[in-house]
Amino acid sequence: MKELKRQGKEIKRQRKQVDFRKKDVYNKYGEIFLKYVRESLHILNTGIKRTKQAAKVFDGNIIGYIHTQGRNFIPKLVRALP
Repeated sequence: MKELKRQGKEIKRQRKQVDFRKKDVYNKYGEIFLKYVRESLHILNTGIKRTKQAAKVFDGNIIGYIHTQGRNFIPKLVRALP
C-alpha cells in the first residue's frame, strides 16, 4: 500500500511539472500526442483509484509475481504467511 501511495504521489508530481490540461501544444504532432498522454493519465488514475478501493474491501494478502516465480517461490511464500 505504501508503494501505491508513493506511485500516486510521483504521478501527481510529474503532472505538476507539465500541465497537460493547458493548450501548450505548438504543432500538429503535439496535438496527436497530447490525446494519448491525457488518455494514459486517465487510465493510470483509474487504476490507482480502483486498486485503493479493492484494498479497502480486501482483508488478506495481495501477491503479485512474475510467471517464473509461480512454480516454486510463490507456493513456499504463501505457506509461510500467517
